[in-house]
Amino acid sequence: AEWEEQLVLALHRLGRASRLAPQNLFSLNPDWERLHRIFHRALISACRSQWLVGFCDQLSDHAYRYRQMANDGEGVQRDDFGEHRLIAECALDGNADGAVEALLNHYRLTAAMCMKRFEQDEETKEIAGKRARR
Repeated sequence: AEWEEQLVLALHRLGRASRLAPQNLFSLNPDWERLHRIFHRALISACRSQWLVGFCDQLSDHAYRYRQMANDGEGVQRDDFGEHRLIAECALDGNADGAVEALLNHYRLTAAMCMKRFEQDEETKEIAGKRARR
């Protein structure tokens, strides 16, 4: 089916792209970000609801800053391609429950990385505040 071909091609292209920008290793590569969006769009493209696809595009736009933040600095390591491969494999195998669980884990890891970044920022502020009081 066309949906399967789109998903396999999107996964292949995403896997060949570098997540990090070559000129700034603390920033997402714009090409990777574009391919990432194409992958997630391909994943839901067979739903036949333009409204849902549009809504997911809006969510992706709003989540961009958090993906960027999750990438910024030290924190949890991840296997981006492995996460996306698992999501795609489950979807292509017709394992909806597995695909949903893999997608939720993908989102949860991004959220955990953001929380780690927030904690690092708070620790930095506390240290700066203590130094200022000396």
